[in-house]
Amino acid sequence: MSLDRSPFKDYDSSFLPTDAQISAIRELLVEPRAHLAQLDADIDTMTNALAALREQRRRLRRAVLTHESFLAPIRRLPPEVLQEIFLACLPLDRQASTQTTEAPLLLGCVCRYWRQLSHETADLWTGVLVCGDRETPYYPQMGHIDNAPLRLSTLLPRWLARAGTRPLSLSFVERSTHPWTPDPSSSNTEVQSVSEIMLSTVLQTQHRIGRLEVSSGRAELWRTLQALESSNMPQLTDIRFIFPPDHELRLGSNQLQVPILQHPGLRSVSIEASATSLELPLPWGNLVELRLACFGDNMSDGRPMQSDLHEIFRRCPRLVRCELNFVRSTHLSTSETLQLPFLEELALPGNDLDATAKVLHLVAMPMLRSLRFGSMENREILRPLRAASPSLTVEFSSYYFFAEDPESPLFSILREVPQTTHLRLLMYPFDPYRSVPGPATNFNTATRTGIYDWKWQLGDGFFRSLEAENLCPHLQHIYFSLQSSQLAGTGFIPFLRDCSRRVKHVTIFFQTHEPVDVPEEIQALEAGPDGLRVDLLCAPKPVHHVPWDIERRGAELRRASIDSVYR
Repeated sequence: MSLDRSPFKDYDSSFLPTDAQISAIRELLVEPRAHLAQLDADIDTMTNALAALREQRRRLRRAVLTHESFLAPIRRLPPEVLQEIFLACLPLDRQASTQTTEAPLLLGCVCRYWRQLSHETADLWTGVLVCGDRETPYYPQMGHIDNAPLRLSTLLPRWLARAGTRPLSLSFVERSTHPWTPDPSSSNTEVQSVSEIMLSTVLQTQHRIGRLEVSSGRAELWRTLQALESSNMPQLTDIRFIFPPDHELRLGSNQLQVPILQHPGLRSVSIEASATSLELPLPWGNLVELRLACFGDNMSDGRPMQSDLHEIFRRCPRLVRCELNFVRSTHLSTSETLQLPFLEELALPGNDLDATAKVLHLVAMPMLRSLRFGSMENREILRPLRAASPSLTVEFSSYYFFAEDPESPLFSILREVPQTTHLRLLMYPFDPYRSVPGPATNFNTATRTGIYDWKWQLGDGFFRSLEAENLCPHLQHIYFSLQSSQLAGTGFIPFLRDCSRRVKHVTIFFQTHEPVDVPEEIQALEAGPDGLRVDLLCAPKPVHHVPWDIERRGAELRRASIDSVYR
């Protein structure tokens, strides 16, 4: 029975029924109450049935997805192809870290087969980065348990055991490379334990080490490394040592003799330390890759002089890649000509260009593909650009841009490399520590903000002199940066008009976040018969990062601005 026809349905809530009306209401509610109970029972039945259907669907869906995954193309890849994909997941700019968010540990979190296959891929485990600086993301962590030594002591032996008999690449960074990040205190027992575990690993696996990288200010660590003997490290080919500038020990002196620097098997050496370049006991004649950044107590005593640069070239006839910091301008006492038949990359950041030009005049480098001056990627020897071969890329960055005078050192360099095909004049959009502030810069303010007030003027004298002397007769691509979108006054458009037949590619990087329109004069040249290509790039918008990330982010921005040209 429905209550729609109830005589009481039109009464409001203030209705006060009589005894007779109460009896009538009770009689009216008998059937509706029974119907309501039946509806509740039916709903419970349907709910249980729906839950059962949903459970059936969940199980069936899981089974279907499992079987559909069997059809995935990646399952049909041979194990050796999948292993190559695993290897491509490793970081390119450093050794693999012990974080579970990146390869190789991340690969083992996908499925049992991937975990087994990754553990059987020895090349995945030949390199490891251990960082003792808690401010970096590479500091060993164990979930929510803040106990790096425990994790490291458990993980490292298993990690290196998976490498089988392959040569190992061990990288240990104990301190930050940033001026504003505090160094770990030697009294910090946890950081010290990480250091001790890594040292123990080096000593236990020294017969398998092929590459050893150490960046630390801890004196006891270096004294332990001093005990390593070349005879116990038969596979060693690559060394990279970085000391802080204010370190008490001087490499190569009586304070710190590292016998493994004389290892006859060394092919690659990278050293940043208080030292005198020519006093380092290196197997110079064997070196294929060399990077030296030497400094003294006053940050200048260790810098190689002009004659030292010539001597280093004389000692290293097999060099393929080389980076030497800070060549001082002194009298060159020799006129001996040299041959570097294999040298492909030469980076000379912070050097006196006049002094360098005099040395380059005496050195034949027929295979040279990259010659760079000024700001460089920190602590890395640069890899060649993706340019057509044979080609030579010459790059000047930061404070070498003041080049109006034809007698400028910049032109002295260009006269020595007439085979230049790619010329780059760069001012990086983000370079707070590896660049020189402009003349109007307040250094303290610049240091706090990480931004320098650059005052660079590229007037028409540069391009006019470049064309007048025909310094780069084979020039195909020119890349330069401007602080604003104004090309007027640079003299570039007249230069481009005269050289459009040989210059095929132009890239201009504007230090502005706003889009830039292509000037009409350049549009006309682009539409001409010579096939000129013009790329206009803008600086990325500023992004705030935590301290440890700033150096890496700066490198990414520079790579992005450069690599976009060669894609």
